[in-house]
Amino acid sequence: MDSSEIKNIYRVAEKLSSDLDTSSTETAIILAAGHGKRIKSQTSKMLHKIWSVPTVLRVYNACRDGIKKVNTIIVVGIKAEDVMSVVGKQQRNLFAYQENQDGTGHAVQVALKQLGKNSTDGIVYVLPGDMGLIDVGTIRSFRKQFIRSYSDMMVLTGIYAGNAAENSYGRIKKKMNRESLPVKTTGK
Repeated sequence: MDSSEIKNIYRVAEKLSSDLDTSSTETAIILAAGHGKRIKSQTSKMLHKIWSVPTVLRVYNACRDGIKKVNTIIVVGIKAEDVMSVVGKQQRNLFAYQENQDGTGHAVQVALKQLGKNSTDGIVYVLPGDMGLIDVGTIRSFRKQFIRSYSDMMVLTGIYAGNAAENSYGRIKKKMNRESLPVKTTGK
């Protein structure tokens, strides 16, 4: 990509970004810069639709509707202009451009630099922009459990019941035993 294309991405990011609410103590970083190699598509994985809504927009909406007054920073990279144009100008939202694809941690650093002087000691949520099935209820529940836990950090995971060799998505391996499985109630 040449310098004029990069400059244009920064111009679009500035045009579509808005001021953050400095009174808010919660920020969601949505990681939307990746390649999408696993899905073998020319379209950004962030723009594939679930029930007619692009995945990145579904994640954004879940955050916005699940956390009152949340600030959002959407990290874009590959197909940046396409992703930004789909999300559009939103309240309390910044776009951060990750020029070099140096991993998830680097993407979070790029987002945190955007906070700069707006930084607070509040909660920062880091969400993959391609997790389009996350919903308002999950966001609210996660937030509630995190606040109750008094932890410094918490990770939301799911359980994949299939063959691990067939799961090409990022994963956390955990040895499961009977005691660690969720308890089901019958409602009696």
